[in-house]
Amino acid sequence: MIDRKKTLLRFNYFLLIVTTFVSTIWGNFYYLSSVNVDFRKYYDYLNYFMGLNVDILYGQGALYYFLISTSLKRKLNLIDEYIIDIVLSYSVQNINLIFYLIGLFGLYKLFKLFEFETNLILVSLSILNFLPQTIYMRSVMKPEIIAFSFFPWALFFIEKFKRDLLIKNLISSLPFLLIIIYSKTSLAGMALVTIIYLYFDLLWKIEIKKIIMLLLAFIIAFAFLQYENYQITDHLFFEREYDPSYDYQNKFSSLLKVNISEVFMEPYINLEPDESTYSIHAGSVINIVILDSFGDYFTQLFDFDLNYFFKNRKDVFISGSPGLINENRQINYSGPFSEVLDTNLNIIRKALSSTFSIIFYFFLMIFIFKDKKFNKYYSLPFVGILILFINSLGFPSNNYSPYLGDTFKTFYYGFLLSISFVLLIMRFFKKTNLFIYIFSVIWIFSILFIGGHPKKIDQQFSEYLTYSNTYSIFCEINKIIFFDNQLVESLHPSGNIDNQQHNCNPKIYDHSKSSFESLKLENSYNECIREGIVIKEMSAESSCRYYLSRYILSDDFEDSSNDIRYPYFAIINLFTILFLIIYNTNLKLFFRIDLYRNIFKNEK
Repeated sequence: MIDRKKTLLRFNYFLLIVTTFVSTIWGNFYYLSSVNVDFRKYYDYLNYFMGLNVDILYGQGALYYFLISTSLKRKLNLIDEYIIDIVLSYSVQNINLIFYLIGLFGLYKLFKLFEFETNLILVSLSILNFLPQTIYMRSVMKPEIIAFSFFPWALFFIEKFKRDLLIKNLISSLPFLLIIIYSKTSLAGMALVTIIYLYFDLLWKIEIKKIIMLLLAFIIAFAFLQYENYQITDHLFFEREYDPSYDYQNKFSSLLKVNISEVFMEPYINLEPDESTYSIHAGSVINIVILDSFGDYFTQLFDFDLNYFFKNRKDVFISGSPGLINENRQINYSGPFSEVLDTNLNIIRKALSSTFSIIFYFFLMIFIFKDKKFNKYYSLPFVGILILFINSLGFPSNNYSPYLGDTFKTFYYGFLLSISFVLLIMRFFKKTNLFIYIFSVIWIFSILFIGGHPKKIDQQFSEYLTYSNTYSIFCEINKIIFFDNQLVESLHPSGNIDNQQHNCNPKIYDHSKSSFESLKLENSYNECIREGIVIKEMSAESSCRYYLSRYILSDDFEDSSNDIRYPYFAIINLFTILFLIIYNTNLKLFFRIDLYRNIFKNEK
């Protein structure tokens, strides 16, 4: 019996590692962070930390972008005009992965503190790895990943204080809350309101003197962070670029309005709305929540046509083909709904994601009333939605588009949804058994389908995948598992007819003085940089990113580089966080390296 328990524990640790790895690689290969519609908004953060004289238009915390720029700097000599998007994407996603792993560990510690079974936690976290919102957070250059990373740790230390009333645990939560609040205004609002909502009763267990001291320490530390950030961005943390299309206030009725038939019959958004052709779901919070929670209603992830999740989707069903399955592995089907299955499989994807949403929120509401111990934790997504709704009403300022309704993107409160999602999985299955593993398989294949699989195989797509892998930190592992694996090839042909090969040593391009001088003669270069001065209006545009990277490596840059202010206090706060994680937890209990030493050996 002991051996069976150990074997199961080993398997579940291994499952968590595999699902984390596979879901990460999936995002790496199929999502280019740099083509996200919001990427250009924040790109000047990177330009600034690389020494360019640019204007930052937002007051968001600079630490996150500083870390990404540090990763990018190490790869500038690998950039040419055609692979810059790949290099940028890996620079973003590698940093996001580090934060994601910290967040996974935090969730593990939090639910262990709640006395959930270790195996159950591990399997639930494996399922979480394929939640669309966690894939999105790992893929885009946005600070929401900071909240996912550190909010579980803030809850962990507050929960420890709730149990032992040791003030040191409450103090330990402050650096985690500081970095979240510092990162983005919406995250600040959600984090603070959620903490008050969960632990308001704890205030009466703390001496007034200690409350005042904690608040004073928090305010002083936050003031230092904001002063430092203002020196970098020239903006207060709540300031952003004015967008007249969002200078509206939502109607209160949108919170109660719902039309389920429209969710399934018209699940697509109009991205070029006007007063006569607006998104049919913009006026319904519930509709948007259903469409976006497990799908991609706002076409920023799976359904974004510039990314590979969307490209090369295969028509699984086809009518009129000889035999049951043709040479392209398409199923010959002429029965009921064959026209939909043959020509519009994407609407099935939308319907499946919406069904997941309805089931998820339905069971959340059931457990809110059924499970009194954790009812507040089940309601966390609703807290996020409520905060966004209040914001859409014009508080503290107008931030709502009546034609899109994208104030209610699930991504904004994804870190809260993730906590409730894991908790729901664990409470639904109660213990680790065969059913949770069956669900895991169904869940992963369902998300792969929603995400655009199966894919058509062709030479161009295969070459992109192998070429992208060249720049992956997991390149060697990926080659063994995905690219040079005869078993995988026999199960799913790669489409690499020309047998294109790439090693794991990216090419270093010619950045000599003569090469740069010839580059300066190009018209496109002079649209971005003129007489050694960066054209600020163009600095964030995709057409200028290659030229700016070459300029940074040139001798011309040395004489005109901008003085960089680094977020030193934020960095100190981050190191404090890392120290608290290491000091207050036994890391080997999580990673359990000793469990893997004999995983492939026969134990007596």
